Amino acid sequence: MATLIADVQARYPEQMLVELTNRRDTDTSTLDTSGTGVLQTACDDVQSGDFPIYVQTTYDATDRRHVAVAVAGVLAKLKVWAREGADGGQGEWDRWVTRAQALSRVSGRDRILPVTTSELTPTPEVDGDEVVRPGFDQGDFDDVRPGP
Repeated sequence: MATLIADVQARYPEQMLVELTNRRDTDTSTLDTSGTGVLQTACDDVQSGDFPIYVQTTYDATDRRHVAVAVAGVLAKLKVWAREGADGGQGEWDRWVTRAQALSRVSGRDRILPVTTSELTPTPEVDGDEVVRPGFDQGDFDDVRPGP
């Protein structure tokens, strides 16, 4: 199982990551992937801080949806820290928050899973060649039901 930092490095060119993580040191040409580097810090912040807040669940590196959103979150966080763009990276971050919240609707604790405690089991509508319908669906109630 790959780590978030490895997933980020696999998706974005190294030179772009070097530029985003070393804004003050323009002579640096290698990416600092140590445990205290800017990229690792951004990955930790997104994985442990922002992801649970906006997606409402714990980051799971085996869920490709989580990986895709978290990787985009790391890049957005780096852009905010580097103050990249006219809005200082805030637009990128806002788009990421919207995307993370959309993921929470299908994978987070916000999603209500359908469950039932009913002991009834539905019967099939067709039994052999005969159409079987419940009593309330018989012709006696045709005048009660709204027409087409």
